[in-house]
Amino acid sequence: MPGREVARNFMLSEGHFSRIFATWINFLVHKLKAITTFPTVENIKPYLPKSFQGFENTRLVLDATEIRIQKPSSLNAQRRTFSTYKHYNTYKAVIGCTPDGYIAFVSKLWGGSVSDSLVVEESGILDQLQPGDGIMVDKGFVFPAMPPRITLYRPPYRQSHEPQMSCADVIETRRVACARVHVERAIRRVK
Repeated sequence: MPGREVARNFMLSEGHFSRIFATWINFLVHKLKAITTFPTVENIKPYLPKSFQGFENTRLVLDATEIRIQKPSSLNAQRRTFSTYKHYNTYKAVIGCTPDGYIAFVSKLWGGSVSDSLVVEESGILDQLQPGDGIMVDKGFVFPAMPPRITLYRPPYRQSHEPQMSCADVIETRRVACARVHVERAIRRVK
């Protein structure tokens, strides 16, 4: 239900409702963060979907999501929040799910102009991974330096000098996409 309707139902101004809502969200984040644990590989393996065959060491599937915001009045804020991908102003977060769809990580919000990779690197999520763990990402994630002995599963993409992807790359892209669909569904649930 839109905030405007909730405010009207409780005879509040939209601004007052917005402040109350933000206060409760911050309270819940603070309280729930204390009870949320980062899943271990042992916790994940029994629930590994069939689509993750060949990706058994995947501990997290990462994806970025953007939330549309009102265009800021400040030009500097407009520049920081403008998403060239969405073509409007957004906040961006990276969400990490286990292969079965459990949301194990949500980054802080960043302006939409920031790269997905920078959000991941600055969030500290890579520091929580153990040697032998795997993470699955979309082709938009490019990491200059992955932690040692962490496997990165990313769909291959066509190089600019190649006329088309190889057959093996197409198959690998399809395999990763079938596995990643779980995180995209989880993000839709959050939104």
